[in-house]
Amino acid sequence: DLVVFQSEWAKDYLNYFLKVPEKKCKVILNATDDRIFYPDGEKYNYDSKTYLYSRSSNHDNKQWHKVYYWWQYQQRKEPEALLLIAGRFSSENVQNNFDFFNDENHNYIGYIEDKNEMAKYLRSVDTFCYAYDHDACSNSLIEAYMSGCKVKYLVRTGGAMEIATMWNRYGATYFCLGRMIREYKEAFEKL
Repeated sequence: DLVVFQSEWAKDYLNYFLKVPEKKCKVILNATDDRIFYPDGEKYNYDSKTYLYSRSSNHDNKQWHKVYYWWQYQQRKEPEALLLIAGRFSSENVQNNFDFFNDENHNYIGYIEDKNEMAKYLRSVDTFCYAYDHDACSNSLIEAYMSGCKVKYLVRTGGAMEIATMWNRYGATYFCLGRMIREYKEAFEKL
């Protein structure tokens, strides 16, 4: 009766195959819990400019390699800056220093399962490094914006620019759960 897509990009990409009539399509961007992801709150203190790359899966589309190469060049510009790395990585990555070889300043903080802890890290850093390729509507990107991060886009694919556009237009209000819940409810009530 209704297909909900997480972004216009996802609709454009998938509906070519699905062939759902326009009147049975709806786009509802993701949102997050603003009681957890907000800019003011408990933080870690870092002595230098701090960047964060995180991923919940180790799928290739999360593109760690883009951050790896970018960070080597960024360290030349900002030798005191720190890259925090969070998420699922193979033991070989960790044991082999993520293949960094030139004293690049980085710290692997592990896989953060607790949302409150992740929010604390996001509030603590200056910039979130976005490298995900063709994510329909990245929750990590939304959480970074909601927590007060600047975003360094290493790629601009999938729904990422839709998130940036809505953030620039409406700010945090748009990405609160209430808006998303309301849009789903209204869509389902029309059925």
